[in-house]
Amino acid sequence: MLTKRYVSPGGEDYVKRFNEAAFQAFADPEKNKPLKVGLTDYMGGDGTVIRAATVGHGLDIFPERFSDEAFFHHLVASGIEKPFRTVQLKFLFTQMPINTALQFVYDPACSVNEISGRYSVLSDKQETVNNELLMNVSKLSRAQYESFLEQHELARELARTILGTNTHTSFVWKMNLFELARFVTHQRKFLKLNNLAHDFINKIESIASVTAPYSWSALMNPGKKLSLTYPRDEAIVDPELSPALWSPQETEREVVTAMEDDLFHSHHFLDHGRFQTVDYLGSDQAVVSAARISYGQGTIKKRESAALLRYLIRNAHTSPLEMAVIAVEEKNPFFSDPRQVGRHRTAAWGSFMDEVQLGSQFYLPSKDQLRQQDTTNRQGRAELYSDEVASDILKAMQAISETQKDIVNNLSPEISRLAKGVGFYTRTWRTFDANNNSRFLALRLDEHAQWEVRQYAQQVFNAFRLHTPVIAQAFVDYTLETMRFSRLEREAIVNSRVLEGNVLDESSLVNLSEREKTELKKKLGLLKP
Repeated sequence: MLTKRYVSPGGEDYVKRFNEAAFQAFADPEKNKPLKVGLTDYMGGDGTVIRAATVGHGLDIFPERFSDEAFFHHLVASGIEKPFRTVQLKFLFTQMPINTALQFVYDPACSVNEISGRYSVLSDKQETVNNELLMNVSKLSRAQYESFLEQHELARELARTILGTNTHTSFVWKMNLFELARFVTHQRKFLKLNNLAHDFINKIESIASVTAPYSWSALMNPGKKLSLTYPRDEAIVDPELSPALWSPQETEREVVTAMEDDLFHSHHFLDHGRFQTVDYLGSDQAVVSAARISYGQGTIKKRESAALLRYLIRNAHTSPLEMAVIAVEEKNPFFSDPRQVGRHRTAAWGSFMDEVQLGSQFYLPSKDQLRQQDTTNRQGRAELYSDEVASDILKAMQAISETQKDIVNNLSPEISRLAKGVGFYTRTWRTFDANNNSRFLALRLDEHAQWEVRQYAQQVFNAFRLHTPVIAQAFVDYTLETMRFSRLEREAIVNSRVLEGNVLDESSLVNLSEREKTELKKKLGLLKP
């Protein structure tokens, strides 16, 4: 299908190989086995690294002429690593022994969903070892495990305890390119030469090296810095957000039509604020597939998939949500982003060549937002000013911002930024997965958040809703518009006459599933936990 996202020829080739192998294994599982390592999806490549490093401008913003490859080496040599985080690769590993998987699934930079011995019967495949005694023990353990399950109906989470760590496992594993280079480098130093993990490390390196070839080469073999002339801040920040630096192309990846329609469409907020989505990875269905890895099952029907997503949100099972990602670009007042939004450290972000620039545009609030300080809420605003007073305040804001601009015109950017107010606009990019997006929105859409930040958060939520609509609605239902009961509050409700005779009116619960009804009754103390 056609996509406006950046398309990596090497990444497409590996996704195609995975899709074909998966189809063949599904069609004839006895004859065809799934790949041990497959690239199931990716976001970005060399082109998005350039775009992120220049916040959409591309290399033409520099007066010097140099190769793309030299620019990537300059980024690494200069310690500018954030743009490489825009590239994300998602793999499916199968037939990996549990003791080998430990090197992968517990790396702090990865997102992972692994088959669980609590929810699913574990694989009957085990890594062979050249030791007859160990193999006999493995066979005996497997036979006893199956006996526990079939004859004794022992809980799976207890039955699995006797299986060896050579039992095969499967998992979905996602990591950004910068962290992947670190991971590969570390594992090569750490692992013994005969360790089976080397085979898997070699495979993911070969995939990464063709998905973003220049980036990977620079990360693994850093080169020299360039001598670059940076434009003045206003030339970087003031222009409208840039269109795509590439043409639409065919992709083997999943396509979300609503997102494709919105990519590189600049949305207006505040007075000079701009927001656009520029890339995405995964979808509602990708999160479902990741969650089902734990159960050892494939995709089921759509209605059950939606119910699973709502269950994940309702019960705070967040790891599958990390398999859906959006990338955005924005113009925002400095006090909003990075000063407040930047505190959400799980969302990767960056600016032009890792420096935060301040343009010539200054945020002036509308009169309906120009209010006095609330005397009881330190974060809030209270009464409106009269039109006359509001006009005077706005004129004063405008005057001081113009004075600041005049003073710094002949100063270096580094010095001029010190004199400018935090109301000047800056330009950044961000990536959010559905998990950290939910956490960000829960705080920044709240009525206690600063109004200007809420306007930005609304833009993020709009993109969230286009990308993963089922997850976004579940977020609204179970996080944004929900409330928690403390123990004292619950006891007050139960002991009051609100629940006459400790019975809920079932007619008022028609919008809840049976599981949700049960959970509500437990919360209210009407059923034992």
